[in-house]
Amino acid sequence: MDISLLIATYNGQKTLRMTLESLTRMDVEGVDWELLVCDNNSTDLTASILKEYEQKLPLKIYYEGQQGKSAALNKILYQAQGDILILTDDDVIADTLFLKSFLNIANSKLEYDIFGGKIEPYFSVQKPNWYDSFGFKHIAYAITPESFDKKEVGPGSIFGANVAFRRSALTDNILFNTRVGPTSGNYEMGCETDFLTRLSAGRKCWFDSSIIVKHILKDFQFDYKWLKARGLKYGLSMYTKEKELKFQGVKTVHEIPLWRIKVFLVNWFQMTFLPKNKDKANNYWEVGFFWGYLKKRFKNNK
Repeated sequence: MDISLLIATYNGQKTLRMTLESLTRMDVEGVDWELLVCDNNSTDLTASILKEYEQKLPLKIYYEGQQGKSAALNKILYQAQGDILILTDDDVIADTLFLKSFLNIANSKLEYDIFGGKIEPYFSVQKPNWYDSFGFKHIAYAITPESFDKKEVGPGSIFGANVAFRRSALTDNILFNTRVGPTSGNYEMGCETDFLTRLSAGRKCWFDSSIIVKHILKDFQFDYKWLKARGLKYGLSMYTKEKELKFQGVKTVHEIPLWRIKVFLVNWFQMTFLPKNKDKANNYWEVGFFWGYLKKRFKNNK
């Protein structure tokens, strides 16, 4: 089999049908493929939506009781039969050449084992006027930076909704870290990055901007409180990474870089006392980020 496409879903009824419908429109002539979807304890109409598409797609449905995206992906990771495994999400719209593009790249770049493609925004509501100047949209919304084209990259430059790797790279029973990635409550972001970092040991990664999915952005994701909460999750993950690098020689106060404290104070002041300033989205993100960073720092010392 050429390709296995893997999706973990939790209460995805608002976007899952759009995702599955886009998969039915793909050009898959000559491609032997399967679709594995793991329902991670959904309480909405996710299960019935999946049933609708069993006859429209080469779909295999799985269920995982342990809450969390990483646990759901682990459920189907070693069930996949394709030579190439592709990861995407339940809130994307796939390009018609999505599978063929990955297959062509994998067949032409034999020295690479991990591949990434471009993620573009799809606005389900009107784009807010602050979006273009928001400095963290690529992280907050998992959107590929426009500067990315076609080149060799590190695993941190490949985003989770548009990832592929050779099944032959799955050695030593490598799994997704269930302590990282979407689950109930606050969590560390980056389950795919964590997985790919470990998978890429001794292997090379290739990014190609011609492989495209569109990430469906929902109305609640433009709420400032959502940005703050999203920033907090990113702060949780970044503290761990920066501590492992020993903060790269910067000045710290109680193992917190001094420059991060200064950035927080400026943004907290603007968020609190200048609520109409043009950087409001950035303020909420930075404040949330620092609270997550701080929370992880002191949790580690308990």
